[in-house]
Amino acid sequence: MATRPITDAGKVSAAAYPGFVGQDDQEIERVLLAATELIHGMIAPRLVVADTADYAETHSGALAVGRAKCGLYLKCYPVISITAIKENGVALTFGTGYAANPPDVLVDMEQGILTRSTNVSAVRETLGAFYGKSYGLWAPGLQNVTVDYRGGWEPDQVPADLQQWCIEEAVKMRAQALAPGVDSVARSAASQQRDHRPSPMSERTRMKYASLGRPRTY
Repeated sequence: MATRPITDAGKVSAAAYPGFVGQDDQEIERVLLAATELIHGMIAPRLVVADTADYAETHSGALAVGRAKCGLYLKCYPVISITAIKENGVALTFGTGYAANPPDVLVDMEQGILTRSTNVSAVRETLGAFYGKSYGLWAPGLQNVTVDYRGGWEPDQVPADLQQWCIEEAVKMRAQALAPGVDSVARSAASQQRDHRPSPMSERTRMKYASLGRPRTY
């Protein structure tokens, strides 16, 4: 799976950010990639560093969460498209919204959440009725649900706020090329404090894309 920066050298060069004026694209891309990896570590497992790619994942119905144990969470998201979802080897129908005849699985493309919407056995039908007819119940089992899907952001579709955050991190890295992450420098009796506070936009972006408390169902 190829790795690419969240943003590109052209946007950095056009804005003439400090530390990047006169640098060739290869050097700029190197720093942007380092900034991308830093951001990914903060908001993992949300997918930001990889080109759009195809995934084949196995999940466990026994680990499903939420009301009536109806939710499974994909490892990588956002989701571009889904090829197939199978439960105990049986292909399930899937969709993204309301329908008169709802599909077996409702897919939240932005967050990568699979919600079981119908039941396939008498026992599960009874449990589903207890919680409400709008909910289903994933078949209990380990690694019994398979999902084939395409995830990531399409080229040139990475959100603008993520691109800005990446650029700010890259500029900070460039300004401290020899010692990234150092907060203070002391010489004799004098000291120098470097403020690493991100812009309000970048801070909001970090909170927006953080996956705090995301369940693991695989």
